[in-house]
Amino acid sequence: MRIPFTQDIIHAIEVGMIHRYLRIGLSVLLVGLLMFLYDWRAFRNLATQEAMDAAQVGRNLAQGKGFTTLCVRPLSIYLVKHHNEQRGITTDPAQIKGRHPDLANPPVYPLILAGLIKVLPFHFPIPGIAAGIGGPAAFVRSQPDFLIALFNQVLLLGLVVAVFFVARRLFDTPVAWVSALVLFCSELFWRFSVSGLSTMLLLLIFVGLVWVLMLLEAETREPKGGPYRMLLLAAAAGLAVGFGGLTRYAFGWLILPVIFFIALCCGPRRGILAVVTLATFAAVLTPWIARNFAISGTPFGTAGFAALETTFLYPEYRLQRSLEPEFSHIILVPFWIKLMGNLRAIVQSDLPRLGGTWVSAFFLPGLKCCAYQPTIPNFLAGRILADADPGLARGRAALEEQIERRVNVLPIGIRSSGVFQLLYSHTPNVFGRAPDLRCPYLVGDGDCGIWRHRPGVCCTWFCKYVRGETGRSVWKLVDKLLRAVELDLAIWCAAELGADPAAMAGLATEPHDRPDVAELGGPINSARYRELWGEWEGREKELYLGAAKLVDPLGWDRVLAICGPTVRVLAQEARDAARRLASNEIPARLKVGSYGLTQGADGEILATSYSSYDPLTMPERLADALRTFDGRPTEDALVAILAERNLSLDLSLLRRLVDFGILKDAG
Repeated sequence: MRIPFTQDIIHAIEVGMIHRYLRIGLSVLLVGLLMFLYDWRAFRNLATQEAMDAAQVGRNLAQGKGFTTLCVRPLSIYLVKHHNEQRGITTDPAQIKGRHPDLANPPVYPLILAGLIKVLPFHFPIPGIAAGIGGPAAFVRSQPDFLIALFNQVLLLGLVVAVFFVARRLFDTPVAWVSALVLFCSELFWRFSVSGLSTMLLLLIFVGLVWVLMLLEAETREPKGGPYRMLLLAAAAGLAVGFGGLTRYAFGWLILPVIFFIALCCGPRRGILAVVTLATFAAVLTPWIARNFAISGTPFGTAGFAALETTFLYPEYRLQRSLEPEFSHIILVPFWIKLMGNLRAIVQSDLPRLGGTWVSAFFLPGLKCCAYQPTIPNFLAGRILADADPGLARGRAALEEQIERRVNVLPIGIRSSGVFQLLYSHTPNVFGRAPDLRCPYLVGDGDCGIWRHRPGVCCTWFCKYVRGETGRSVWKLVDKLLRAVELDLAIWCAAELGADPAAMAGLATEPHDRPDVAELGGPINSARYRELWGEWEGREKELYLGAAKLVDPLGWDRVLAICGPTVRVLAQEARDAARRLASNEIPARLKVGSYGLTQGADGEILATSYSSYDPLTMPERLADALRTFDGRPTEDALVAILAERNLSLDLSLLRRLVDFGILKDAG
């Protein structure tokens, strides 16, 4: 009797229920081990302002203080005060003597954190810090931060499971396993999981929305759930977008493609389903929008002004720090420039990191367009030195090392080396391809160590432009403007701090394409250095920090007043160029511009005009037809191409050819 019993156990272990439980148990242990190892090595408490802000709002909710904040922004004070004064409230109109309402965070994530704080044993005092031990260099894990990270890692595991089921429904089981494993092994998602941000929750909501839309489309093709199932699914889609929008406001824009999907795929009932989805979405958002209107007179609080931030009207964090912002003279130009700049960053930085792209054809990996050594004006050097952000530590250390060497360190800033200028100007095809000329502030795998305080030349150079040569002309003018502003402000700062203005102006204009012997390991010209720095010798960092303090409070009008007429002329030219960029007018007469043609794939032609980094792909028929534009009226040329070649050119294509310099204004 013992042998069959033993055989049954072996069978259960090898192919039966015990085998299944063993696999599940080992998988759970493996996942737990990976989480433990990652948290042990990578968890460093909440690392972003946004995560800490959401956490403190969640704590206030858990303590019964409502949606209030201890992180009071000047812009929030202005909005609350302005709204209350319009309503006739004169007692503490800014609501800063009591609990100040939170106007920065959508409500869902703080509400969930509040629930966690209620359920889990959160202990806010940090051991060691509270006892006065550990010192500033000691790292202490915050228990509340760690619990929030664990919660987000649970959401990550839920996201992996959700992606598995979505992929299995769309494709098959092998694809589902591969998708889940790729997601689970992605370090980027693990980084987000310990950041304390709402990213994992938002991704889970998004995958849930995709699942609902899949069910809705399947129900349209093969109805199985009765007459009300499609209405419930449409309401669930609106609910998902609504909750996503109350997690990150920008997520709410997904209601537009969701409505389009329903109109496209949901058959004869598309109208009522779209209305149900939209109504549910509105029902979820309306109470929160009404709350914000009641408090500040705005639908989304301070977040509604995000489009204005980091424009030239309100650079960096200036808008959030403004107690009296000026909104009466807002124009479209700064929004357009910000849009183009962000698109450039996405195309040149974010997308290339997803895999091999056109960038690798022109630049070495990890070097990209940073085979260039910029000059850092004194006030930007001061900002870098004053910024304690750990993310800038290596860039800051590189700057301090240059200052200690005293090579090309001037009161007006830290100049690029003569060796670099000589090699850069006399070496063919050097840009992006010479590791020895890489920027000294480039760190890691190609990240900028001074990104937040980078000079104008680094802000305005792009491989590609939204509108080709038309876009490049704007950025070239902005580059020229920023260089002139940086130079004039650097001279002004040095003069204000006691340096000789004439000597500083002479430094700015003298050629520096001849290497100094100190750049090649030779001795420094101490007498010359002492003459330039005077009483500031040995206190170079103090001068740079002082320059930063002088420039930080300046507005654009004050900058124009300080700088010379060249800056005012360039500013006007840049504004005029930005207006031209916003225009889609096509010249009345066109002629062929200067460009080169190379044979591409599938019979297409690559036309290279203003930049070798940005070729334009076109069919061979179109390339042959361009010769018709010989200065005759544009309408006549279009009619001739249609009659002779049976080729119709729409105006958007024609505008693109003009933007890229393939066609030019014939006057």
